[in-house]
Amino acid sequence: MNKSGMLWLGIGGFVSGILFGAICLAFPKQDGDALNKHPSEVSRRSRHQRSGSMGVTRNAELQVFLHYNLAGLSPDQQARIRTRLAPLLREISTLGIGEYAYSDLATLAMSEVARENPEAAFRHLMEQGGPSLHGEFFDVVLHEWMLQDSRSAEAAVADVPPGERKDFLERTLFRLTMSTDPAKALELLKMLRRPSPPDYYQVFMSLAKNGVESAIQRAGEITDASSRASAIAGIAAIYASERSDKAWDWALTQEGEAGIHATTSVLTKMMKTDPASAVRKIESIQSPTIKGRIMGSIIQNIAWQSPEAAYHLLNANLSGYSRFCALSVITGTDLDEERLPQIKAMVENEPVGKYRDDLAANLAQNWAQTDPTAAYEWLKENGDPKLIPEDLRDQLSHGKKIPGKMESGIHF
Repeated sequence: MNKSGMLWLGIGGFVSGILFGAICLAFPKQDGDALNKHPSEVSRRSRHQRSGSMGVTRNAELQVFLHYNLAGLSPDQQARIRTRLAPLLREISTLGIGEYAYSDLATLAMSEVARENPEAAFRHLMEQGGPSLHGEFFDVVLHEWMLQDSRSAEAAVADVPPGERKDFLERTLFRLTMSTDPAKALELLKMLRRPSPPDYYQVFMSLAKNGVESAIQRAGEITDASSRASAIAGIAAIYASERSDKAWDWALTQEGEAGIHATTSVLTKMMKTDPASAVRKIESIQSPTIKGRIMGSIIQNIAWQSPEAAYHLLNANLSGYSRFCALSVITGTDLDEERLPQIKAMVENEPVGKYRDDLAANLAQNWAQTDPTAAYEWLKENGDPKLIPEDLRDQLSHGKKIPGKMESGIHF
């Protein structure tokens, strides 16, 4: 086989590894200093964790990959990259690595190429396959390029012809910019072909950290109601951390979905710092519909902290089916030695009838993840086992744990 054939054989093996890794790995989440961290930090921490028991030595394939991707750089640049990667290459030769860690190291190698010449690395990737194959590579290349010259990186993406790849690259730029320059991220968000409400929530949280009043003004310019409501919720989360009473007064001035999102966001923050005050504010809401929706959004958070407090709150403010839905959320809360007795007592306190039977069945399914025998015996005394699907009921009756988190299927 000639040298060219050997090269493409090695590249083919490398691509297979990347495809496998791309399916299994999501992009890393960005924190407040995401754009200032080099990807090698993440890779060095995770490569052994991801290796598992697969000690497959991939040094040859990684060397082929390096040769292929360093070809356009100067000898000095190539030497610097190989020097930085030498300890990792020795580690691969000595220990071997599995598919996941190999994918991490290949991505790290591409980031080293980008540190030397991000424009050339970007141009090289643009000549290859679609974003699904090179997503992580584009991520690290744009990361390095924006650290060195963000305007050039943005201009390069702007010049990409419309289509799937441009959409992907624009979203990557947006994500990398969000925590470090939220004003720029907002401009990039407006250019996305399919922006989503959660994007607005994250951007406006970041904007509010730099000034709540300015963020409120910018949110008022958003025309899409759903996106604006998410932006308002993001602002409220920060506003409530700074001045909860003033944030509450402002939230009450918002209308429609924005008002629901804002008040819920403020109350959720307050529940962690001043739950008594949060309860008083909920009780002060005049509209039963709005009160019910807000409670539906935060009741699980309250119940996780104190099922008794949640029970008191819903008894004082809800009735009928809305109250039953809130109780169902509580019975699905994660259980521990403190919460379980409270929730059992809550269900036992309910009047005998279908609502109580439904609540008991929901609690029993949740409880059966840890103690199926106790859950089944309690259910026979306090509810109707027939309300649990037959296959799960059979597991409970034989003392078998039900795997996974059971969903009540009841939503506000």
